[in-house]
Amino acid sequence: MQYAILVMLFLGLAVLPSTAEITIKEKAVDKTANSITVVDEVGRTVTVDLPIQKIISTDYRQMEVLLALGARDMIVGVDNTFHKRMPYFGLKDVADVGIHSQEVNYEQVLALQPDLVIIPARQGATADEISEKLKGVPVLAMGLASRDHIVPETQIMGELLDKEDEASSSTG
Repeated sequence: MQYAILVMLFLGLAVLPSTAEITIKEKAVDKTANSITVVDEVGRTVTVDLPIQKIISTDYRQMEVLLALGARDMIVGVDNTFHKRMPYFGLKDVADVGIHSQEVNYEQVLALQPDLVIIPARQGATADEISEKLKGVPVLAMGLASRDHIVPETQIMGELLDKEDEASSSTG
C-alpha cells in the first residue's frame, strides 16, 4: 500500500507545471558546506546547519515527501495524525510531537534535539511563535502537501537532506 501511495505522489508530480527551477532559485538563498539558507512558505529566511540528522514534521502530509526522499531514518517526531492515518509506513516508534494543525509539544520537540522542524503554514501558532519557543532549532514552514508548492519544496528538501538526486527523480 505504501508503494502505491508513493507512485501516486510521483505521478502527480509529473503532471505539475515545470516552474520549479525558477522557484527553487528564489527559495534557496545560499548554500555552503556547513549550512543552507532558504525562504520558507511564509516568507521567513531560515538558516539550517548541515548535515541534518534528525527531522521533526508536524504535518502528516509532509511525511510522504520525506519518505519518498529516503529520509525515514532521520525522522524522530511526527504529528499524532500520522500514526492514525498512515500506520502502514511502519514508523510506530517515532514520537508524537503535536496535534495536527493545532499545537506543538515544545518540551517533547526539544527533548528529541532535532536539527530541523518542518511545520505547515498554519499550525495553530505562527511559524515565528513556534520558532521563538524552539530557540536554536530551525523551523521551516513548508507546503509539502500543497500542489502549488510540492515540486520546489521537494527540491529544497533534497538540498537540505543531501538527497538532490532523489528529489530530482521525484519531481521529473
